[in-house]
Amino acid sequence: MLDGNLFRAVQVSIEDFFPKQSKDTPCWGRPEAYRYRVIRQGDVFFILINEAPDACGNTFIGVDTGARYAVSLDGRILRRSVGAEPETPPPPPGIDSGVLEGVALDGGAP
Repeated sequence: MLDGNLFRAVQVSIEDFFPKQSKDTPCWGRPEAYRYRVIRQGDVFFILINEAPDACGNTFIGVDTGARYAVSLDGRILRRSVGAEPETPPPPPGIDSGVLEGVALDGGAP
């Protein structure tokens, strides 16, 4: 039997990760084409979403298609990392992400 809080945490991550479904949504865009691993530590659920390679008949090869979530007991997403994004928390509301000082950014000019 699934705990209600665990179910809510997984549901929140699924709703965040997948776009709205329609009859035209391809196999690889559906929640059932992925595997979910959940670990609970205290009041936080850590959810790992990875594609199930055989779910779509081996016709889809994904690269960086998974996601990692940390979801609180009350269903709030505390942290998310999708695909190859770096695993960093978002800046607090109202705070600029900052400026990289001391590094010349030339756009790749030789």
